[in-house]
Formats: sequence, structure tokens, C-alpha cells
Amino acid sequence: MKVKKKKLKTLFKVSIFTVIFITAAFPFSHNTAKQVKSIYAEPPSFLRPSLHLQNEYSYLYDLREVDSAMNQLLRDWRIAGASVAIVKEGQLVYAKGFGYADREKEEKVTPNHLFRIASVSKLITAVAVMRLHEEGKIDLNAKVFGEEGILNDSVYLNIRDKKMKDITVQHLLQHEGGWSSRVPDLMFEPVKVAEAMGVPAPADTKTIIRYALGQRLPYKPGKVYSYSNLGYAILGEVVEKVTGISYEDYVRHYILDPLDIYGMQIGKNLLTERCENEVVYYDYEGSGLRLSCYGTGELVPKTYGGTNVTALGAAGGWIASPAQIMQLLVAIDGYDSKDDILSKESIKKMTTPIEPLRTGLGWMYINENDWVRTGTLAGTSALLVRRDDEISYMVVVNTSTWTGPRFTSEIKRTIERALKGVSNWPGQDLFERKVFEVASTSEIF
Repeated sequence: MKVKKKKLKTLFKVSIFTVIFITAAFPFSHNTAKQVKSIYAEPPSFLRPSLHLQNEYSYLYDLREVDSAMNQLLRDWRIAGASVAIVKEGQLVYAKGFGYADREKEEKVTPNHLFRIASVSKLITAVAVMRLHEEGKIDLNAKVFGEEGILNDSVYLNIRDKKMKDITVQHLLQHEGGWSSRVPDLMFEPVKVAEAMGVPAPADTKTIIRYALGQRLPYKPGKVYSYSNLGYAILGEVVEKVTGISYEDYVRHYILDPLDIYGMQIGKNLLTERCENEVVYYDYEGSGLRLSCYGTGELVPKTYGGTNVTALGAAGGWIASPAQIMQLLVAIDGYDSKDDILSKESIKKMTTPIEPLRTGLGWMYINENDWVRTGTLAGTSALLVRRDDEISYMVVVNTSTWTGPRFTSEIKRTIERALKGVSNWPGQDLFERKVFEVASTSEIF
């Protein structure tokens, strides 16, 4: 009997590896919207096509202006490392790393390195919400809190200000939940919140939300725009509630995986928790230290232990490469060169300027010629731009500057000047540079 079971197990293994060999020999594509949706009903694939790039693929004479501009930017601002990805008409024509991913080990940045993308995470969250809205799982006008709200769990029912019960999903998407940016951002007060709630520091997202519900709401929801990390963190909880799985798992399995985007994840707080292929983050010289978010009273670098990146989650916790974000962008940019995963109506809703600041849903601001999303944390600045000429790009660096969030404007000026010098565009599409990887051997045997 044992011999028979052993033979069956061996036969099963041979069959699996035969399937893997055939699939690798005859690659497939996930380009159409129909294919993206159909994957949801299929079991996890043992073999997945994953983007794998090298700097050498973007040693291009036609884009030498970009190389020169980025090298100058790193020198002028003492940036350790950076990564750039450029798309033209749905094709990834350029993806390149500059400088060091790890200065101490002299590890060079490649297009595959992952960076904290900070508030670019909000665009990912908005896409997730709009996708669930299209599927009928989220009503944008639905109340978020209270007995009739989406988050009507008992832990969220201790509400001090009744105005909280009027907050809708739409309000959170457009930063009109009623909070004020003039007071300290609770997402960056993990020790204070933990002490008030009687839990170990740092306070997690759920604890921060519970604390916020016990405070006064400065404005009536829907009346005043005030940028809110808390609002987008709450949207992450909304996604969890309506899907029954974690926010991160939903985004990875139902937004990213069908687009062949693998490896993106919510980042960690400490250098010792650094994810595989993630860069090291640096602050500018003389930036000073910050009290540890773990409540030890210790002064630590702002980049490691000074911020609870994990709790930021849906508001600013993702790590990704620019090339991966461009894979997502071409699926939500409204252009016909690649099929979108959102309807034209949803994309229009996300990108119709909300006056007076011309903000969008997930997007930082909507101009006549481009849609822009920025992100800044200690040790990182990220810029994502979708232009009206079907040229889009992302730049992210692993070093802070004294200018803080304003540094993304310098990045934008640098890249825009460089792109003006490009007269001939390469015909390559680096999105096709994929290798097949086994998702997990533990899933097979």
C-alpha cells in the first residue's frame, strides 16, 4: 500500500512539472480585460510570468537626456539611488536604476528594486475601491460608520461626534471626511494613540481609527477639503470588510496578480525587516532623529523606526518598483493602447477635477495636460505622471532632501526637461521581458 502511494505521489509530481515545462515553452498573455476578470474564478497558478528587467535593456542613445538628467539630480541633491520607468503608447520603453540601493554594500539600483512609494499608495487604494464599486460591493454614497455603516463592528461604535456617522466612502476618497490637516496627523502619532488606548506601541490602523472616533470632528463631512491619511487608512478597512480578506491580500490577488504584477507588498518599519529586493532608505545630512514609534523613548532614524509604515497601509505603506506601478497605470490610464481594468466611467470619475484644488480620487491633482500622484516619507520621494500625449512616467528615490514634499516638483521639472530633448523613441516594450517563476513550491506539494 505504501509503495502504491509513493508511486502515485511520484506520478503527480511528474505531471505537475510537465505542465510547468509546457507552459514555459508556450508563453501566454493577460492583456484583455476579459482575461483579467476570468482569472478571478481560476485556482492559483503554480507558474506565473513575472517582469524581470536589467539596466542594460535601457542603455539607449535616444533617451540619453534622461540618463544625464537623473545622474545630475542625484549629484545635486546627494541622492543615494533612484529608479525611473517611462511608458509611451502602452509600451514600457525605459526602466532604469541609478546610484545605490545600498550605499554601504555598494549595491546598485536595478529596475527590479522595490521602494516605499508613500502616498502613491492612495491611488492603488482608490483603484481597489472603484473596482469593488463596479462589482456592486461598495456604494460610494454609503455611510462608513454607525450602526448602518459599512464599519458597523462593535469596536467602531464608540463614536463621540455624531458627524462621524455622516462620512461616506466618497468623502474619504476626496479628502472631505471632516478631519483637519492643521492638527497632528494621527497616522504619525502611533505612541500617543497607543498610550491613550492602553495598547503596546506602535498603534495599528484599527486602533488609530478607534481613537479617532473618540475625538471631535472639526468639519462637517463633504464640506471642506483637508488632505487625510487617516481617511485612506479607513478605506483600507472598508475594503477588508466588504471582501472578507485583508486589504493587502485583496489588492495583490484581485488587482495586481491578474496584471502579472508580483512582489508588491505593504512595507515594514525597521531595517532588520527590509523586504527582499528592497532598497535602503537614507535621510539628508543633519536631518536629526525621531522618537521610536515603538514607545521605547529611544531616538532613531526617521527612516527606520521613526514612522509606522505598516500602519499607513492603504494610505502610504506599499513598496513597489516604478516598472510595476507602470504596469498598473496602463490598466487605468483610459488609453486604448492597453485594456483597462476599470470602466471609462470609473476612470472619468477618478480624474474629473474637484475644485478648487483640482484634486482627483486617488490622484493628487488633475491638470489640463496630466494627472499627477506624489508621495513622500522619510527616505523616499515618489512621482507618478500620466500625460495627455500617451507618455507616462514614474520616478522614486531612496533619500530625503531638506525640501520635503516639495522635492517631487524638482523631480518633475527634471524629467520634463529631459523628455523635451527626446526626438526619437525606442520601439521596445519591456513589459514583454518576463520570466516564468513558480509561485510557491509549498502550493504544489
